[in-house]
Amino acid sequence: MIVSKSRIHKILSVFWYAYAPWIVDMLEQALHHSATFLALFFQIYRGRNKFSIPFSPGCDKEWVESYNFPKFPRQLKSVTNYLKIKLQHDMKQYQLAAEQVGIASSINQANYSYYPNRLKKYESFEIGDKVIVVAPDSTHNMYARWTTPFTIIGKRSAHSYLVQMPDNSVKHIYRY
Repeated sequence: MIVSKSRIHKILSVFWYAYAPWIVDMLEQALHHSATFLALFFQIYRGRNKFSIPFSPGCDKEWVESYNFPKFPRQLKSVTNYLKIKLQHDMKQYQLAAEQVGIASSINQANYSYYPNRLKKYESFEIGDKVIVVAPDSTHNMYARWTTPFTIIGKRSAHSYLVQMPDNSVKHIYRY
C-alpha cells in the first residue's frame, strides 16, 4: 500500500490534536482513581476513619507521612510531563516515518512510471521545423486531403503547437 506523505501528516496531526490530550487526561484520571482506591484500602484494613486521598484536606498528615506514601500531586505532574515528552518523542518518530514513507512512495512512483515509458522518445519541435501531420486538413468529408509538409510557427506548451497549413491557415495541434 502506498500512502502519500501529506496523508501521513494529516493522520498524525489529527491524532496529535484529538487523541494525545485525551490520553493524558485519561492517565491523570487513572492516577487519581488509584490514589482513591489506595485510600479506601488503608481505610478498611488499618481502621483509620479520617483517612482520605493523601495530601487532600481533612487527611491525617502525620499518619500519611509515617507510611511514607509517594506524593501523588508531584508524581502526577512528573507522569504528565513524562507523557508529554513521550508524545513529543513519538511525534518526531512519526514525522521521520512520514518522511521515509514519502521518499519510498516517490521512488516507487518513479519506478512504476519508468517501465511503461521506457521506450518512449520525447521529441520537441522548434519554430520553423517541417513536420508531417497525420490528419486531414479540413473537416469536410468529401474535400479532406492529407497534405504535407506543415511548418511549425509557434509552441503553446510542451505538447501543443501552432502549425501553418499549405493553404496558409493556422491550426492548433496537440502532440500525444
